[in-house]
Amino acid sequence: MTDKEIEKRFLVTELARDFPYRDCSFEDIEQGYLASPPGFRVRIINGSATEITHKTGRGTVRGEFKNHDAPPSAIRFLFKHACAHRLAKGCYSRDSWRIDFFKPPLEGIILAEIEFRSVNDIPPNLELPTWIGKGFDVTDSLTNHHLARLATLLENTTAKAVDIVLKRLKNKILKIVITGGPGSGKSEILEIIRKRYPQLHCVSETATIIIEKVGLTPGGDDVNSIRFQETVYRVQTIFEATSAEFAAENEKIGLVLDRGKPDNTGYFPGGLKRFERYFNTTLEDEHAEYIAAICLEVAPRDIYEKIKANNPTRKESYPEALECQEKTAKAWHKHPNYHFIPNGPGGWPEKERKVFEIIDKLLTKSFD
Repeated sequence: MTDKEIEKRFLVTELARDFPYRDCSFEDIEQGYLASPPGFRVRIINGSATEITHKTGRGTVRGEFKNHDAPPSAIRFLFKHACAHRLAKGCYSRDSWRIDFFKPPLEGIILAEIEFRSVNDIPPNLELPTWIGKGFDVTDSLTNHHLARLATLLENTTAKAVDIVLKRLKNKILKIVITGGPGSGKSEILEIIRKRYPQLHCVSETATIIIEKVGLTPGGDDVNSIRFQETVYRVQTIFEATSAEFAAENEKIGLVLDRGKPDNTGYFPGGLKRFERYFNTTLEDEHAEYIAAICLEVAPRDIYEKIKANNPTRKESYPEALECQEKTAKAWHKHPNYHFIPNGPGGWPEKERKVFEIIDKLLTKSFD
């Protein structure tokens, strides 16, 4: 049991011809990821030993809690009936390295992992040892959970998992959020971005789709509000993941999202702390999924009133729109790449120009 995992992960692209299978210890592993709550993994080792693990965070340092005391029958039940995604692999261990050879439908994928006691122990230019082979660091871009989701997608298909993984890693998908209060111009700017940046895939606001197309509403009390926000969060997570997969398959380089998951913190009963506890996450971890957040200021009162008069679905009064804007800014202002676009003297054209300047810089910086 530990409370922290410090790990580096490599995708092996060329296995050493003389890989020392006989010099390694071996485990046969089946593992699955619970559909809810997020972050929980169950594992069956060599057909008998079992464990349940909860992980939080992303990248090199992640929170980790392991429990080996849960009844094996309960773990097997969860694996069979409660896991949304599963995988199987053979694990070879030697010299602190763990090399995972994945089984169908993930055959051909090999991951090598090594854990450290402290981030200070990680060599600055860590590479795979020659006895493993050649590969590259995927610590921040590929996890076993990603591969389990891929395994589900590949069931009953002839697609090769390794080809898909290499293509998606090559076509790194950026996620840019356009956010702001009602009447700030999010929908309008998203439509312009669709035409101006064909290399980006635009995704409409999840909450609006749920309200207008499904008929669900936030409700009048905390219980119904939490149910609604949970629906938005879960659906948005799926939308973003599948949109990223679609973008990679269609040679796009990024997503532009009308709001991101952190926007939900401003509307969750009990605020940020309850949101983090409810979804087993942190605002910092949520921010890490997005390369930037661009927040648009609500239009001036006179323009907002005209927008509201022409849009029967716009219910918020101007003070309420400003209150929503404050919640949105609070959800995002600590993001390391947060931009607030005010209403300047140049009006809407100036707002457009500033958004495009930010996007152009992001794309140049990421792909130069």
